[in-house]
Amino acid sequence: MIMPYFLENFWGEKNNGFDVLYHNMKHGQISSKELTDFIRERSTIEEAYARSMTKLAKSAGNFSQLGTFAPVWDVFKSSTEKLASCHMELVRKLQELIKEVQKYVEEQAKAHKKSDITGLHVYWSASVGGREVVCGATLGC
Repeated sequence: MIMPYFLENFWGEKNNGFDVLYHNMKHGQISSKELTDFIRERSTIEEAYARSMTKLAKSAGNFSQLGTFAPVWDVFKSSTEKLASCHMELVRKLQELIKEVQKYVEEQAKAHKKSDITGLHVYWSASVGGREVVCGATLGC
């Protein structure tokens, strides 16, 4: 079994591994924003659902508590209240997740700014398979 080495596998096809990494870093911000937007929309939907369930649970107390359906109304009311509570907890967790993703986006943006130097040409060399390979890339694309 041959042990893979970073040096021999990093460069990618046509030795453009650096460009691939740079592209992924650049578009990671877009993907993170899309994720944040999706979680925010999900949180909004869950919150609306929880509020509707709370309203429904309150209305269950307004119905007739007489006869054989009295225990059923109690079960429906308590289960609906618990369901609404669970969805509100989910909303809280989703909002925490949004904050964490936004913090990650900010950290990545800072890291990206540190590495974003327009017009800089970078050349590197490496020994691959016993021969010297020289590669180059232009940053700021």
